[in-house]
Amino acid sequence: KNLATGDKTDVMAHAQAVISHGGGLIYAKPLDRSVKIFTLWDEEKYYLGNKGDYIAVRSEDEHDIYIIKKHIFPQLYREAKPSL
Repeated sequence: KNLATGDKTDVMAHAQAVISHGGGLIYAKPLDRSVKIFTLWDEEKYYLGNKGDYIAVRSEDEHDIYIIKKHIFPQLYREAKPSL
């Protein structure tokens, strides 16, 4: 949600599927600006993402949105290949 305008953005409309090296599927997109992500579980605390970090959402729970720092993303995830 953009606090200045009140506009909300659906993360899933912009994300790309990636798989963790452990096998879990998430959807992620690199950030083009700094953002704060507030969780449903604690509206007072937030994740801070900077330009180049990734915003991510778990495939099993679209409410579980979080930030992955850019320097560790390639160590944890790889692009998901579409199945034929």
